[in-house]
Amino acid sequence: GSYSKLGSFNSKWESGWKINFSWPILGKGSSIGSAGGEGSSGINIGSYEDQIRQAEAGVESAEFELDKAISKARANLETVYYGVIKDIERIKIAQLNFDRIADHLEMVKSKYNQGNASGLDLIDAEHGVKSAEISINTVKHALILSKMAFNRAIGQNLNNPVTLDPIRDYVKTPLLPLD
Repeated sequence: GSYSKLGSFNSKWESGWKINFSWPILGKGSSIGSAGGEGSSGINIGSYEDQIRQAEAGVESAEFELDKAISKARANLETVYYGVIKDIERIKIAQLNFDRIADHLEMVKSKYNQGNASGLDLIDAEHGVKSAEISINTVKHALILSKMAFNRAIGQNLNNPVTLDPIRDYVKTPLLPLD
């Protein structure tokens, strides 16, 4: 808190004073009012009800900030959780794409050996396979980063393994058929 002389800058504190209180619960640099009085006989901080209202306002403000921080952390955790799931699915898709392109390369090689495809077709198909391999590695790298972000969000070592169960495993089958 701070205090100062009211009315004049006389170093003798005889006629008036002012006291500002700062409550840590409201956050950095928050001030919730002042108290003052005349003379040096005592401090008049305000009524008991005013003090209670000020304290309640401080508690409500702190609770609001806490709820906001919890909501932000929850949203961040959901984002990184679904990021991991998305990257797992992207690896599956990249692998399927690689398999399709590898099959295409085998077909082009067969046609090339028969004389029905040019050398350019063969080079293009080989390039497609290399690009698909790069795509798989890129997605695997993204998955590693997603898992690290998930571990950071839950406060774990960044290199801890992350194993997520598919969401559909948590859905219970209905007791009665819905048909």
